[in-house]
Amino acid sequence: MAAFSKRRKFTANWTPDRRGVKHPSKGEADWTNGLYDREERGEITGLDLFPSWDLALPNVTTGELEHVCKIKGDASYIDDTGRRRFFDYKADEGNTDVSVLKRALLRVCVGVDLELAGPARAKAIKHEEKKRWAKLAAEQRRAAKKKARAPAT
Repeated sequence: MAAFSKRRKFTANWTPDRRGVKHPSKGEADWTNGLYDREERGEITGLDLFPSWDLALPNVTTGELEHVCKIKGDASYIDDTGRRRFFDYKADEGNTDVSVLKRALLRVCVGVDLELAGPARAKAIKHEEKKRWAKLAAEQRRAAKKKARAPAT
């Protein structure tokens, strides 16, 4: 019987950015270096790495608050409009169901929109665009069928 080694799902190595802060992947460290550049040019201010939130919800039986999870972002900053934005860097395969659920909990329970950054953001945008085009095509097909069924006047 052959022995199988269990490969880790995410094989990235911890990598320091140019200020020496360690990140779980080279992609995230490079993205953070880009944020440092934007901060130095004055495009953003108040850069904060690794913001986190302890999420507690009321127990439906006792009504007492219970710790549910700790949600960690990768960076936050104040953009040129004065709005604080929060980001979670994800590679292509990093946007898991758990990640989606935690971002939804954070948005609903705390009011913080943890935006995707990195390759997963581009993938999510492409997915939304595909859905939008599919919906438009379906609407056009329905309109064409309706027009074909309508009696000619």
